Amino acid sequence: MSHERAAKLSRRSFITRSAATGFTVMAGGGLLAACGSSSESSPSGGGAGNPGGKLKGPIAYQGPLTAWVIGDQLEAAAGAVSQQLGLELKKVNYNGDSDKQLAQIDQLGTLGVTGINTLILDGGLARQLATACVRNRTYLSSWATMGPWVVPCEPEIAFHYQGLANPADGAYVMCVNMFEEMGGRGTFAHLSGSGGVSTSPAKDKAVDRALKQYPGIELVAREYGEYNREKSRQVMTNILSKTGGRVDAVYCQSDDEAVGALDALRERNLVGKTLVAGADGIPEFIDAIIDGRAFGTEGAAPIFGGGYTLVQALDASAGHRPKPTETLMYQDLLIIDNKASATAFKQQALAKGAAGRLFDYGLMSRIEHPDDWDPQWPLRTFDPEEYWGVAQGVAKPNGYELPEEYTRAAAAGQRREVDAEYAQQLRRFALAEVARLSRTRKTLFEQLDAAAGA
Repeated sequence: MSHERAAKLSRRSFITRSAATGFTVMAGGGLLAACGSSSESSPSGGGAGNPGGKLKGPIAYQGPLTAWVIGDQLEAAAGAVSQQLGLELKKVNYNGDSDKQLAQIDQLGTLGVTGINTLILDGGLARQLATACVRNRTYLSSWATMGPWVVPCEPEIAFHYQGLANPADGAYVMCVNMFEEMGGRGTFAHLSGSGGVSTSPAKDKAVDRALKQYPGIELVAREYGEYNREKSRQVMTNILSKTGGRVDAVYCQSDDEAVGALDALRERNLVGKTLVAGADGIPEFIDAIIDGRAFGTEGAAPIFGGGYTLVQALDASAGHRPKPTETLMYQDLLIIDNKASATAFKQQALAKGAAGRLFDYGLMSRIEHPDDWDPQWPLRTFDPEEYWGVAQGVAKPNGYELPEEYTRAAAAGQRREVDAEYAQQLRRFALAEVARLSRTRKTLFEQLDAAAGA
């Protein structure tokens, strides 16, 4: 995902302008405690009233930016959790300002909030946010990005921080699928993310793995798109000028970059002739895939991740302590690479009220459902040495060591046990049809397993 850089870019264009900590104030001066939208319905389980429920509120959604579609989807997930579990929901927005984010966490703690869902744009801030939650006796969760070398089972954090990451391997699979469509030959450009953002080099390495498998694909350019549409349009325009318009395919590390690339291609009448792929699954780019203007994207569904991680935080606040290796997990991705899969994704995941229709958030809870809990999305553990150290290239801080509880459990094979347990508990995956309609009819994990001969 591109969210770390989004914060840095957006400080100039989004920081405003609002009250010191961004809380919405009602006419009487009180803090607005907005409840979930009435459009979010309860599929089953606890229901809106959650009679006798063990998870307690109030809960909060802390938005990262204003006027951002991914943030809107995360907010919808929080609203559905609020309605299904009958918990009061407070909403704030830190507008890409790290100081404001920390201040809001402190203020939410004084209001007695038990669980907070956010998206940590600056991964380097994760430890500060986690320790603030320890201090305030609240529990934080973040989706898509997890701060490097911050492990929830560390004694100093004591599970006050939960998260769910996205794998960089989506870039590898998307490029493989694109190269197959090209017949294994042609010219290729890569719009990378941004220097200094840990997820960017991880995806660069994933793209390089795909290129190594296809020697007939010529990499003609790799430049930063900065996760920004206009910057990506300019970069793609320059690449087309240097190559005489001879670029058969381009992979972009976000859908916003891909939209910018499409704008540049449109100026040269190359839309539909050059394959364009992105990542995120935003509505505008999904429409481009449906219309045949784009090749594909990686779908992670924030309405799942935002709700799932919020329930993780609520479980922790109610005393649940996951296994050490269970605290470092990432989610499967949908590879949306044709009209059929894009149409299904749009109809199911992007429709109004989708969060409440697709997911039973109460059933995700280990506190509410200790025996029949269901993650409702394929999840797997990740190796922090590989994920942060190798793929992202982030060295451990001086003097830092992984918590002993984690290293002992990992050495004893607990990651395999956790992966098997989550696969066994997974009984409903509402967006499985999207994967079955894609070119390979597989999710990311399934394609990786097939490539590894699993």
